[in-house]
Amino acid sequence: MSRAIDRLAEPAEKKKKKVIVASSSRTGTLGLYFAMKILGYTPYHMYEVALVQGTPGMAALLEAVIAEHNRLSGIKRFDKGDLDKLTADYDCLIEIPSFLGPALLDEYAQDPEVKIILTERDPDRWAKSVNGTAGFVVKAAASFPLNVLKHFDEELGIFLALNTTVYAVVADSTKPGQPGNEAALRRNYVEYIKAVKNTVPKDRLLVIKLEDGLGWEQICPFLGVPIPEEKYPRGNDADNFKGLVENYFRERTRAAMVRGPILIIPSLNRIALEFELCKMATGHDSLILRYSGLELPDEQSFYKHLVSKIFEVRATKDVFYAELVYDNIAPAWMENVRETLERTRAGFCYNTLTLILRVVAMASLLHNVDQVWCHQCEIQWLVSGQLTQSESDMLHTTANTIYEFPDGQFAGLQKAPNVAINVPNAIMPIIVVESGWSGSLDRLREDADEWLVGGNGAVQAAVIINWTANRTTRRIRGVVELYTLDKSGMPRLQQREKQIFPVPPGIQPGNQTITLTRRMIFGQSARPGADPGDILPLGIDRLRTIAQIGMEKMGYSPA
Repeated sequence: MSRAIDRLAEPAEKKKKKVIVASSSRTGTLGLYFAMKILGYTPYHMYEVALVQGTPGMAALLEAVIAEHNRLSGIKRFDKGDLDKLTADYDCLIEIPSFLGPALLDEYAQDPEVKIILTERDPDRWAKSVNGTAGFVVKAAASFPLNVLKHFDEELGIFLALNTTVYAVVADSTKPGQPGNEAALRRNYVEYIKAVKNTVPKDRLLVIKLEDGLGWEQICPFLGVPIPEEKYPRGNDADNFKGLVENYFRERTRAAMVRGPILIIPSLNRIALEFELCKMATGHDSLILRYSGLELPDEQSFYKHLVSKIFEVRATKDVFYAELVYDNIAPAWMENVRETLERTRAGFCYNTLTLILRVVAMASLLHNVDQVWCHQCEIQWLVSGQLTQSESDMLHTTANTIYEFPDGQFAGLQKAPNVAINVPNAIMPIIVVESGWSGSLDRLREDADEWLVGGNGAVQAAVIINWTANRTTRRIRGVVELYTLDKSGMPRLQQREKQIFPVPPGIQPGNQTITLTRRMIFGQSARPGADPGDILPLGIDRLRTIAQIGMEKMGYSPA
């Protein structure tokens, strides 16, 4: 059978491979891709496959994955010569070897001059990260409008086929949310990590655990190169991943509509089409639209685009929450838009490190219930005698206050939590609370991780509230999760209340709470004689009551 790789022209020269990053996707590989470019290498990563090689490269890689994992396909398996041909212009392979199994990796390991890096992370977190990113693509590929448009744009069709095939391999052909899906992801990930360690000689393998940190200090000594002055590139979190993918979808959608019958979606206006494209990630009644500053020629164009989008989404029917996300926005562009955003009553947060601007163009009534919830719980602590008046006076609870991380791996990062509980003289909040809709759950969990890790022990707990709306039944359900630090200083899920509505069976009124302690909130500032283990509860009953009021105003009821 003729293969796509065989139909590609033979390159005049093939670069010798110097470094192989055998890591799986979602283990810091995009950050490594940009880092290796800074160090002077020419890395080959999925980013290059999709955005540089395009259809020919994706088609060849798709066949390679199928041949490796489906022995009945009739396609000859890739060997080192085939991969060297496909990657002739590159001297570093990142992430792609993980798609093709340890046998091909072993061929590169035979060369004593090739250095091999393996990044790994907690398998449970890896599985959740994969489902929040690659799983998003799998869902989108099977949903309107991409399941129709892919037939009118070859590149879009190949891109979706490649991503869904790679996902099927690591998930044993299960889909996100299906029984056994996360178990399959974890099992295959653990087995792959073990296979790499058994394949590569220990003296040429650098193993990096993401929980221990990934930066220049880890990779440069191993590669024998000096540490550059530039900051190590930030990784590809779920938000950034979805932004990249949705920008790509937008471009390919335009191409598909030019080639295909536009009448397939005659009733969709510009915003409505974007609504359909991102519905998989955000839920039926919420809207997150992503744009890139690279597509806007100047500051004035950005200003006009932003203002027009705010008014367009506010005019869109059947949407009760809308968020605009812009990447690559220069700090100078922000100087003249803050006043406009405040005047239009649009909440916003700008990250000077990632150059990402988030604008809440239309907030739902549920989006801010956590502020009322925390305030009422603090009053209850005082009234019930759990806090003294002096302790209550020490608490400073704010909403959407911007904090800048002073040090650590997230130094310089600016974040504004929905709610921050603080005590005097603390640079960072002690407790943070974030909330959002179903499509933002992965982002909320990453927010919790960033607060806890970036806070270097100052942030004691992160509470996230996640709402899910069913447009058909007009009902809303929700979950609450509490994250804290374990003994090694890493984030852990300490508590999960998966049912806000209705009251779980067997739970007496007042007994369902998120458990905070005096030690978490006051630390060394706790009053003498007070028990640090005293519980200061965030009552779910109280949250339930506040949320129901907001739901009713939105035309919804509790699930």
